[in-house]
Amino acid sequence: MQAEAPGRVQDVRRQNLAVALAAIQRAERSTRAEIAARTGLTKASVSSLVAGLLETGLVEEVGVTRDGERGRPGSGLVLNRQRGALGAEVNVDYLAAARQLGAVSSISKPFDLDDLLAAVRDALGS
Repeated sequence: MQAEAPGRVQDVRRQNLAVALAAIQRAERSTRAEIAARTGLTKASVSSLVAGLLETGLVEEVGVTRDGERGRPGSGLVLNRQRGALGAEVNVDYLAAARQLGAVSSISKPFDLDDLLAAVRDALGS
Protein backbone atom coordinates (compact mmCIF):
# COMPACT_ATOMS: atom_id res chain seq x y z
CA MET A 1 0.00 0.00 0.00
CA GLN A 2 1.30 3.43 -1.00
CA ALA A 3 1.55 6.23 1.57
CA GLU A 4 -0.67 9.26 1.05
CA ALA A 5 1.07 12.20 -0.59
CA PRO A 6 1.30 15.42 1.43
CA GLY A 7 -0.80 18.43 0.39
CA ARG A 8 0.14 20.32 -2.72
CA VAL A 9 2.07 23.56 -2.33
CA GLN A 10 -0.89 25.56 -3.67
CA ASP A 11 -3.18 24.01 -1.05
CA VAL A 12 -0.78 24.88 1.77
CA ARG A 13 -0.37 28.44 0.48
CA ARG A 14 -4.15 28.87 0.17
CA GLN A 15 -4.61 27.67 3.78
CA ASN A 16 -1.84 29.97 5.01
CA LEU A 17 -3.43 32.91 3.15
CA ALA A 18 -6.69 32.23 4.97
CA VAL A 19 -4.88 32.08 8.32
CA ALA A 20 -3.00 35.34 7.68
CA LEU A 21 -6.11 37.14 6.41
CA ALA A 22 -8.10 35.99 9.45
CA ALA A 23 -5.34 37.27 11.76
CA ILE A 24 -5.44 40.67 10.06
CA GLN A 25 -9.23 40.77 10.30
CA ARG A 26 -9.28 39.96 14.04
CA ALA A 27 -6.92 42.79 14.97
CA GLU A 28 -7.58 46.48 14.48
CA ARG A 29 -4.07 46.81 13.08
CA SER A 30 -1.25 44.26 12.74
CA THR A 31 2.34 44.14 11.60
CA ARG A 32 3.87 41.22 9.72
CA ALA A 33 5.83 40.25 12.85
CA GLU A 34 2.65 40.25 14.98
CA ILE A 35 0.85 38.08 12.43
CA ALA A 36 3.77 35.63 12.44
CA ALA A 37 3.75 35.48 16.25
CA ARG A 38 -0.04 34.94 16.44
CA THR A 39 -0.28 32.35 13.67
CA GLY A 40 2.94 30.38 14.05
CA LEU A 41 3.86 31.08 10.43
CA THR A 42 7.41 32.20 9.70
CA LYS A 43 8.09 35.89 9.15
CA ALA A 44 9.25 35.11 5.61
CA SER A 45 6.00 33.25 4.86
CA VAL A 46 3.90 36.06 6.29
CA SER A 47 5.80 38.64 4.21
CA SER A 48 5.18 36.63 1.05
CA LEU A 49 1.49 36.12 1.88
CA VAL A 50 0.99 39.80 2.75
CA ALA A 51 2.62 40.82 -0.55
CA GLY A 52 -0.06 38.83 -2.36
CA LEU A 53 -2.84 40.31 -0.23
CA LEU A 54 -1.53 43.83 -0.88
CA GLU A 55 -1.38 43.11 -4.61
CA THR A 56 -5.02 42.00 -4.69
CA GLY A 57 -6.07 45.04 -2.67
CA LEU A 58 -7.67 43.02 0.15
CA VAL A 59 -5.17 44.47 2.65
CA GLU A 60 -3.56 47.88 2.86
CA GLU A 61 -0.59 49.32 4.74
CA VAL A 62 -1.33 52.10 7.20
CA GLY A 63 1.48 53.94 8.86
CA VAL A 64 4.52 52.68 10.69
CA THR A 65 4.55 50.90 14.05
CA ARG A 66 7.58 50.83 16.35
CA ASP A 67 7.26 48.31 19.17
CA GLY A 68 10.76 48.55 20.58
CA GLU A 69 14.07 50.31 20.35
CA ARG A 70 15.69 47.82 17.98
CA GLY A 71 14.99 46.69 14.48
CA ARG A 72 13.14 48.18 11.61
CA PRO A 73 9.69 49.62 12.32
CA GLY A 74 6.81 47.54 10.99
CA SER A 75 4.09 48.71 8.63
CA GLY A 76 0.59 48.48 10.02
CA LEU A 77 -1.78 46.23 8.06
CA VAL A 78 -5.57 46.49 7.92
CA LEU A 79 -8.33 45.08 5.75
CA ASN A 80 -9.17 47.34 2.85
CA ARG A 81 -12.76 48.31 3.66
CA GLN A 82 -13.30 49.35 0.04
CA ARG A 83 -12.79 45.77 -1.18
CA GLY A 84 -14.92 42.76 -0.39
CA ALA A 85 -14.79 39.01 -0.46
CA LEU A 86 -17.39 36.28 -0.63
CA GLY A 87 -16.99 32.70 0.51
CA ALA A 88 -19.46 29.86 0.23
CA GLU A 89 -19.54 26.27 1.39
CA VAL A 90 -22.06 23.97 -0.25
CA ASN A 91 -22.44 20.77 1.76
CA VAL A 92 -24.77 17.81 1.45
CA ASP A 93 -27.41 19.29 3.73
CA TYR A 94 -26.63 22.99 4.12
CA LEU A 95 -25.24 26.09 2.48
CA ALA A 96 -23.06 28.53 4.36
CA ALA A 97 -21.95 31.84 2.91
CA ALA A 98 -20.03 34.80 4.28
CA ARG A 99 -19.46 38.26 2.90
CA GLN A 100 -16.72 40.64 4.00
CA LEU A 101 -17.15 44.28 3.19
CA GLY A 102 -16.46 46.41 6.21
CA ALA A 103 -17.95 43.98 8.74
CA VAL A 104 -18.35 40.26 8.20
CA SER A 105 -21.86 38.97 7.71
CA SER A 106 -22.74 35.34 7.23
CA ILE A 107 -25.63 32.96 6.84
CA SER A 108 -26.04 29.23 7.23
CA LYS A 109 -29.22 27.47 6.26
CA PRO A 110 -30.46 24.01 5.36
CA PHE A 111 -29.56 23.22 1.78
CA ASP A 112 -32.33 23.05 -0.77
CA LEU A 113 -31.34 23.11 -4.43
CA ASP A 114 -34.15 25.53 -5.28
CA ASP A 115 -32.95 27.96 -2.58
CA LEU A 116 -29.28 27.93 -3.60
CA LEU A 117 -29.37 31.07 -5.72
CA ALA A 118 -31.55 32.93 -3.24
CA ALA A 119 -29.12 32.14 -0.41
CA VAL A 120 -26.16 33.35 -2.43
CA ARG A 121 -28.06 36.54 -3.32
CA ASP A 122 -28.78 37.05 0.40
CA ALA A 123 -25.08 36.69 1.21
CA LEU A 124 -24.22 39.22 -1.46
CA GLY A 125 -26.78 41.62 -0.09
CA SER A 126 -28.59 41.96 -3.39
